[in-house]
Amino acid sequence: MDESKSNAELHPLGVLAYSHYVNGGKLLSEEALASLSEGLLEIKSDRKQLTDAVVSLTVLLQLARREEREQVVGALTTLIQDLRPYFQDLKGQSISEPGGPSDSEKFFNGGSGNASARSAPQLGAERPQGSLSLQSFAPIRVR
Repeated sequence: MDESKSNAELHPLGVLAYSHYVNGGKLLSEEALASLSEGLLEIKSDRKQLTDAVVSLTVLLQLARREEREQVVGALTTLIQDLRPYFQDLKGQSISEPGGPSDSEKFFNGGSGNASARSAPQLGAERPQGSLSLQSFAPIRVR
């Protein structure tokens, strides 16, 4: 990772985590995790900073996953999950549990999160009110 780019794009806690990861032989020590946890708690009231830090830690988590560093993946996952209480009031929704329906799944499944709530349109049937023709997205051009 190019240090000049990472410093400009990652939150300082992400840069610190990456530094601990590289200097620790691609592992995160208990001291490093405690330092990161303390840093996250210091910014917990600043939602923007906290979100930026979580995104930066997630970048490191993905790197560790690609490099098959399960200790780091598990430690960062736990660190991020421990921040859930600070995000629960965000737009009235909690961070969804893995395996639960996402907001996009709920949207496409009629708000229920249940795929059986969907139905395919019948050939020749009138379109539901508010729906758009597929031709409006990619009109067919006759030559």
